Amino acid sequence: MVEAFRVLEYWLRRAHPDLPEGFTWREALQRAPGSDKGLDRQRLLNLVERYEAYRYGGCRLEETDPGEVLRWAALLARGARGARRAQG
Repeated sequence: MVEAFRVLEYWLRRAHPDLPEGFTWREALQRAPGSDKGLDRQRLLNLVERYEAYRYGGCRLEETDPGEVLRWAALLARGARGARRAQG
């Protein structure tokens, strides 16, 4: 899960360079596409809440499927690659 959020953060910063330094995951979640792109926003919110509880609340990070986080990262990566191809 930790690595999934690292990957997501990398692609978020590439796709949204206007994200402020020290952004919260809830701020980032506002930029997530909806179910039309295959993402489950409610599942993402639940994963963000668990991750923030782990990072900032000292809670244990239980085994959780990071699939939705990685799907979002993959969508961002595809968009970034498509933009680079369009630029030439």
